[in-house]
Amino acid sequence: QLQNNLNNKTHPLKINEAFPLSVAAIDDKTLVIKWLIQEDYYLYKDKMFFVIDGAKIANINFPEAKLKHDEFFGQVRVYEKPVEILVTLSEIQNDALTLNIGYQGCWIGGVCYPPQNDLIRISLSGAETIQSQSGESANTEELKARELFQQGGLALFFGALLAGLALSWTPCVYPMIPILSGIIIGQKQTPSTIKALLMSLTFVLSMSLAYGFIGATAGYFGAGINLQAIMQTPWILVVFSLIFIFLAFSMFGFYELQLPRVIQDKLDSWSQKQKGGQLVSVGIMGSLSALVVSPCVSAPLAGTLVYISTTGDAVLGGAALLALGLGMGFPLLLIGTGGSSFLPKAGNWMN
Repeated sequence: QLQNNLNNKTHPLKINEAFPLSVAAIDDKTLVIKWLIQEDYYLYKDKMFFVIDGAKIANINFPEAKLKHDEFFGQVRVYEKPVEILVTLSEIQNDALTLNIGYQGCWIGGVCYPPQNDLIRISLSGAETIQSQSGESANTEELKARELFQQGGLALFFGALLAGLALSWTPCVYPMIPILSGIIIGQKQTPSTIKALLMSLTFVLSMSLAYGFIGATAGYFGAGINLQAIMQTPWILVVFSLIFIFLAFSMFGFYELQLPRVIQDKLDSWSQKQKGGQLVSVGIMGSLSALVVSPCVSAPLAGTLVYISTTGDAVLGGAALLALGLGMGFPLLLIGTGGSSFLPKAGNWMN
């Protein structure tokens, strides 16, 4: 039965659909907070918190929670069915209160949502909600990526292709223009248009295949290892924070961060052997260029990979990021084939 439910629900619901939240005042000093938890979803009890502006919390009456062995958080208590929590107030200053509700939940299909914060204004006398505003932490790029990838099929491929074209205008793509031009013209005579097209196509396809491999890996392993939950564990957050602090000292000049001289010499020697005009060399440089572009497209790429990791579909993940890479490489294909006709000419204006 569980497997059938998972087969019928291959995508996680949006956070407000998985855990519909409502707040109501049952008297002049008591609030009832309700979560209508959907089937195959659960909320962590210890991730819930309540902060009220305009009053103090005298008591919180939690119903009994189920003890669950969570793969990443260990022994935890969770709510798997609709739950009601009674909050008793004291030192109430006015009728209208602002309630900040924090919570976090998961889908048993392999997705843990980021911690959420909902800001709700409640009227004690009217016993009704005045205003509700969700503080869902998923950014715009991630939400757009989810909507795109849920369509699947050709819509997925062409949508990712168009997204790649849009990302090709990011600043990090510009350094790839001289890289590609240098590879193509790095030979004794200027190549023909057909050869330049072939080398440009090899460069772009290699870059796209590198992205496709990343997408296929995320699709194949993502759901199984629950990447989102892993990245939210305290020890991961602490380790990454320490790494950023360590790297920051280098930026302030306390030390110089570079590869050992032995490795640098070997890489330099290998790079010198890569001759322009050789398709193998062009392909290698195209694959490595994905590392150049990635920092500038991290926001949409992260959102895309997060969704891919929940599908467990290597083919979908590979095809999606392959199309994304092709879109980003299309302008490079034009510049590499057209050569200098697409670039400004040198002259006195440069002075």
